[in-house]
Amino acid sequence: MPKMKSKLLFHICCSTCFLSYLDLLKDYELVIFYYNPNTYPQNEFEKRLNDVKNICKMYNLQLIIPKYDFQEFLALTKGHEQDSENGKRCEICFKLRLERTAKEAKEYGFTHFSTTLNLSPYKNIGFINKISQSLAANYNLNYVFFDLNKKERFQLLNKTKEKSKELNFYRQKYCGCNFSKK
Repeated sequence: MPKMKSKLLFHICCSTCFLSYLDLLKDYELVIFYYNPNTYPQNEFEKRLNDVKNICKMYNLQLIIPKYDFQEFLALTKGHEQDSENGKRCEICFKLRLERTAKEAKEYGFTHFSTTLNLSPYKNIGFINKISQSLAANYNLNYVFFDLNKKERFQLLNKTKEKSKELNFYRQKYCGCNFSKK
């Protein structure tokens, strides 16, 4: 009898980042979760979502898309508008998206969750993994992370940038929020 794959709810921010994970996630029953209320403006959110829909269609993956609510992000980050990149504002944003992912995973019977955020060479991976492991314990889930150093993460991302170009996917120039756009 074939081994059952673990169910993984996988939060993604964009298609290019997701391409980095394809080989790393082949042992999971994968469902994509596109929850990014931080992305601004809404047409930026839609451009990224369009490619996410395309990649889900290409790989026959289910996609969950909660309602876009930029005001939620703004309310939570009020007072942190001037924070530097990877500062407290980013931590609030990561926690918002990761907690929603963990809640959805638990509610819909997933055993695992993860995020494209944990592979980015531009993000505070230590914080992302710490908060995700805490959420996993709180929701009785498993958090999937990848123990790659910064150089390995850059190599993986560069490799997938080429694949993204081949597929004619949109490549953003900033993290997503109105603060990082500046």
